[in-house]
Amino acid sequence: MSRKIDLTGRRFSRLVVISKAYSDGKHLYWNCKCDCGKEIIVCGDLLKRNLTKSCGCFNSETVRTRNHKHGDSRTRLYHIWQQMIYRCKNPNATGFEHWGGKGISVCSKWRNNYENFRDWAMVNGYSDDLEIDRINPNGNYESLNCQWITKLENIKKMWADKRVM
Repeated sequence: MSRKIDLTGRRFSRLVVISKAYSDGKHLYWNCKCDCGKEIIVCGDLLKRNLTKSCGCFNSETVRTRNHKHGDSRTRLYHIWQQMIYRCKNPNATGFEHWGGKGISVCSKWRNNYENFRDWAMVNGYSDDLEIDRINPNGNYESLNCQWITKLENIKKMWADKRVM
């Protein structure tokens, strides 16, 4: 059996060892206080090998940071971006035949990066009361072929172009 070392007072990443908790015969377990304030019991071997860094808050923060990209996923503009891609790429989309089925696509700069689309939209007059419109109805969704117009303008344009969305 290996020599037992007192870890009391030592810091391991976000954890500070407060006291010995118990032994199961093979391993010593320690009461630890995390930087976030939560107290947990951790196996000493896991602490010494740097396999336990926190009470779990570190992993939660890492996952949250990794998954957070732009913070716009619940906005109207993000929904417009998603729907634009969906109706051009998904044959099961309602009205696919008017977009992807006609060969209309979203430029790769927008399709692969919401932030690029958002930046273009903001510079080109986006507001929540406007809809995206392709200037040339047979052209792709790309910066030189898109604009923001009102719903009424869009309806008038559809009738003038004799196209159905």
